[in-house]
Amino acid sequence: MRKLTVPTKSELKAVVEHLKDYWGGHYAFSIQLLAYSGCRIGEARVLKWQHVNFEDNKLEIPGFKTRSSNRVIHMSKSLRTLLEDAAKKISKVTKADQSSFLNERIMPIDCCNKQLTRACSKLGIERITNHDLRHYFGTSCLEADIPVSTVAAWMGHSDGGALLLKTYAHLRDRHSAHKAASLEL
Repeated sequence: MRKLTVPTKSELKAVVEHLKDYWGGHYAFSIQLLAYSGCRIGEARVLKWQHVNFEDNKLEIPGFKTRSSNRVIHMSKSLRTLLEDAAKKISKVTKADQSSFLNERIMPIDCCNKQLTRACSKLGIERITNHDLRHYFGTSCLEADIPVSTVAAWMGHSDGGALLLKTYAHLRDRHSAHKAASLEL
């Protein structure tokens, strides 16, 4: 089993910056979409603009792995900004054809692994995969003190957070130690 790799915020930013001009920015966008939504790669591939509800600040993720994979999440500020910027660019191309726009895939590529590997190698950081971006999302949420059950639901886990706690226990310990050190009773 491969060691859990969770990129730091600065590593993610460096990779995105490195790839921002490559292939019209599609890889940088897709990497951010995965990191900011917590989507599995297969879920991100099938996302369409009809799944985005800017009015209610929600993203419907059509999952397929488990019963709870099909879910609706509230968009973070980062995810909303990313999607708003992309929607503006695409709506300029599709002009007034709203149905064409809504049926367009959000993620313009199928996989980021090859470009992630190249960027990490060039930048001298540990290799990051599509799935590591999902770990980034989960870790970031937990470290922001979002309840485990909420993060589990956002990630499409059906176990209420058991897998999340098992997967990220070492990260929570570090975070817990940091929080305990700042606690004054």
